[in-house]
Amino acid sequence: MRYLTIRVFTLTVMISLILGCGGNKKAYVWNADSDADKIYKLNPSTGRVVSSFDSPGDWPFGLAWDGTYLWNSDWRAKKIYKLDPTTGSVLSSFDSPGPSPSGLAWDGTYLWHADAIDDKIYKLDPTTGSVVSSFESPADAPTALAWDETYIWNADSGADKIYKLNPTTGSVISSFDSPGDGPMGLAWEGTYFWHADYGVRKICKLNPSTGDRFGSFDSPGPGPLGLALEQ
Repeated sequence: MRYLTIRVFTLTVMISLILGCGGNKKAYVWNADSDADKIYKLNPSTGRVVSSFDSPGDWPFGLAWDGTYLWNSDWRAKKIYKLDPTTGSVLSSFDSPGPSPSGLAWDGTYLWHADAIDDKIYKLDPTTGSVVSSFESPADAPTALAWDETYIWNADSGADKIYKLNPTTGSVISSFDSPGDGPMGLAWEGTYFWHADYGVRKICKLNPSTGDRFGSFDSPGPGPLGLALEQ
C-alpha cells in the first residue's frame, strides 16, 4: 500500500510539472476567444476555467500580461486595450499601428505587437501606443508573439511555423513547425511555450528547441486565439 501511495504521488507531481507551471507557484493561462468574445483565465494543470469576462471588442485576438494588467488587441476594433484582469474593465486604449492587430507580448518595458495583414512586428510605447521600432515578419501571417527575456518569438498561421527572431533586426535565428494548422497563441513560461491552435481547438505546451508537444487540453471556447501567462 505504501509503495502504491508513493507511485500515485510521483505520477501526480509529474503530471503537474508537464501541464502546470511547476511547484507551488501561482500561475494562470489567459486565453482570448474570438468566437465567444470572451477572455478566459485558466488553471494550467487542468484547463479548467477559473474566471472569464466579455472582451471589450467583438474580435479579441492577442493577449499579454505585464505583471499587473492584461493587454488585449482586437482585430475588428483595431484597438489595443489595457484591462483590469479582475473585472475586464478598460483602463486605457490606443489605435493599433496596422490594420489587422493580432499577437501581443510584453518585454518588461515595451509592448510587442504583430499585424497579420501588413506583415509587420512592432515595438510599442505602452503609454502612448507610438511605434518605437518595427520590422517585417518572417512570413505573411504573423498571429502570435512571445518574449523569452532575450528573443521575440512569432507564430505564423500562413506558414504554420514558429520563429525565434532577433528583436533588433527581425532576422530568423531558428524555427520549427507548429503542431497544428492554426497557430494563434503563444506565451513563454520560462522553460516551455504555451501554444493555442485554432484549427484543433487545443492549448498545449511546446519544447522551444524541438517544437515537441507536452500535454494539451481543449480550449474553453470554440475560437482560441491569444495567450498570456500570469505568474
